Amino acid sequence: MNKSRSPNTVFLLAGWKFTFRYIFVKCLFCYFSRLVMIIPPIDMNQVIVSDYMYQNPPKNRYIMYYRLISPLECIGKSIDSRDFQQNPRKYRSVELFESYKWVCWLSEKTNIRLSSAINIAKQYGWIIELIKEKLGNNENSIPLELFLVDNDPIKEIPMNDLAFFINNYNSIFEKTGVYIGDGDEPYAWEFIWEYVRQQVAPEMTSRLFSCFLFDNLLDTENFKKEKFNHSNIIVKIEIKEYRTICKFDMNWLSNVLVEATFSEAHVYASNYWQQKETEDPIWEFLCDCIYIPVELN
Repeated sequence: MNKSRSPNTVFLLAGWKFTFRYIFVKCLFCYFSRLVMIIPPIDMNQVIVSDYMYQNPPKNRYIMYYRLISPLECIGKSIDSRDFQQNPRKYRSVELFESYKWVCWLSEKTNIRLSSAINIAKQYGWIIELIKEKLGNNENSIPLELFLVDNDPIKEIPMNDLAFFINNYNSIFEKTGVYIGDGDEPYAWEFIWEYVRQQVAPEMTSRLFSCFLFDNLLDTENFKKEKFNHSNIIVKIEIKEYRTICKFDMNWLSNVLVEATFSEAHVYASNYWQQKETEDPIWEFLCDCIYIPVELN
């Protein structure tokens, strides 16, 4: 069983022992809810201005930057960086925000790796009956290996934390039909980066509002080699209308370890939004704007 399964199994009560256990967990809600990360809704009409940004666009409004565009971005056509329909990555990131909120909560609460928490979200539906049985037997913890996790320093997590996670994660699925599936792992980072931005640098424009640009061709080419395939092409970008633009060292995002816990990833994201530099920075520009992709000469 190495594939993910949609959480379509309702978390049912099983016997009086499980009922007592379930009620006990629910009674802890007020305590646990103080620990839960709440992501404020993103105001799509908000224009953020900061001292870190070019508040007044240069006289030459058609400064050239470079960008990898997706097949949905048409050369020669004006594109608004806030248009999610032009960017499936942004659309899916927002779609998964509530699900990843609870995955990150589980990682932070139990100190397990983010990858382990994601695996739990993808696998618990396969062993839901076993989980109910363990709760009914008043077991205090559950081995991570049951969720196909075998490389985490933490080997077991408390049953109360798991039950609380499943109740909330499953409720998101029941309301929206959205769940974390195979291939959705990278969207965890976009959730964390947006969560941290709202904590440490709310004046900065969101990555979800922005297009990602480079100011030189070499960095763009290297980025394509490392991250993308032939379907993404490099173009020049004309900025028709600036709203905000700022730059960050993308190494903080590229170098965060796959094995990181939420708390460890939080540090990388904080450094990113505080515009700290790594030893060999690679600058990406986040531009909230209307832009036009232009073919390279």
